[in-house]
Amino acid sequence: MERELAYKLLRQYEKKETISNESVKQARNMLDERSFGLFKSLVWGSIRNIAKEDWLISKFVDKSKDLTPASLWLLRLGFYQLISGFDEHAAVYETVALVSSKKSKSFINAVLRNYIRAKDTLGNEPENVKYLLPKWLYEYIRKRHTFSSSIIKFNTSTPRRSIRVNSLKTSREKLLQMLADSKIAAQTAKYSPYGIYIDEDSLALEETELYRKGYFYIQNESSQLIPILLNPQIGEQLLDLCSAPGGKCTFSAELMKNTGSIKAVDNDISRLESVSANCKRHGITNVSVQLNDASEFRDAFEYDKLMLDVPCTSLGTAYAHPEVLFRVKKEDFERYAQIQRKILTNAMSNIKVKGEIAYSTCTLSWEENTGNMKWLKKNFNVSFLDLRERLGSLGVKFHFDGYGAYIFQDEGLIPFYIAMFRKETLKTEEKND
Repeated sequence: MERELAYKLLRQYEKKETISNESVKQARNMLDERSFGLFKSLVWGSIRNIAKEDWLISKFVDKSKDLTPASLWLLRLGFYQLISGFDEHAAVYETVALVSSKKSKSFINAVLRNYIRAKDTLGNEPENVKYLLPKWLYEYIRKRHTFSSSIIKFNTSTPRRSIRVNSLKTSREKLLQMLADSKIAAQTAKYSPYGIYIDEDSLALEETELYRKGYFYIQNESSQLIPILLNPQIGEQLLDLCSAPGGKCTFSAELMKNTGSIKAVDNDISRLESVSANCKRHGITNVSVQLNDASEFRDAFEYDKLMLDVPCTSLGTAYAHPEVLFRVKKEDFERYAQIQRKILTNAMSNIKVKGEIAYSTCTLSWEENTGNMKWLKKNFNVSFLDLRERLGSLGVKFHFDGYGAYIFQDEGLIPFYIAMFRKETLKTEEKND
């Protein structure tokens, strides 16, 4: 049943280019814990390895580009199992069992068995296949970034699962003890002073009593860096223009000891409700939420500090959502950059002189990161804060582009871009495009 459900979800993904959360929930209700683990491995593993699967298919199928969608996904599913250490007989048998047509059964069976016989004679795979990347994206990263060797492997490893302690309710040391008492294996995080690694990947953290009581927030270490670098102070007024679901917002409120004020803005009502729910769970009282677009929101006064975790192509989330690698197109980099520039322009009208803005994305494209910061410098009177010393003191590996830092993925971090700048004059836009 696991393979049947996985195949159906992969066909849905083919049509919608996204994974249906509802379908995943249905599968979870139908399967026990072990079977659900296998189901997830088949779905996300098949998607993550598309570049390699398609290369193998091209080796064993003439005119592979003419395959029907059904045959293509069956072969991808079969090849994923064969390259991932599944029992070969079971992988072939169970994959072929998903096929209804006798002719198609013979075809799928023959291709997979031909691979098993010839797998040791295939030769070296192309570089983009080695790193499980679409060819165009591999070539883009190699051409665009001088530090490409440090980031090109971002899709071939998975960072450790991390949470952030709620310092309003407890300390990291006490939370580690509470986790141990609850038989949850955990360790101090490498970079964030508030972070903890959780060693059990399959554990539903949202269902634990410690989570429900607001002792921690599930948040990657890269994301935790933003409030740490912005360093909001007690009594300040902070604006979070792209707030949902509230990770950086709640962290900032905790750093501010529930003082001052935070306005959390988002244009999605259901996601904005999650900000309110997370604040309530954490015992946070200095946050107010507002439904609005980040490129349009204006307040009656200007803020001390501002966070912009802008909408982006999200390539840095490929460790958890490999589907993004095959959904994003090169033209999306510029399309998102234009959206981000509108948000940046509006942000400059909401920050006071000498106020600081933290800009971040979870993607690798030059257009959405360095390109936008060059554009900002050209069009607004801002000064950039040099993040190198602070990131270095935390032990973070990064590339500094003169404006901000590309964070390199490792055991705790996902690919991220962070830049911080200060508004220097009252006049928000004083230069020509």
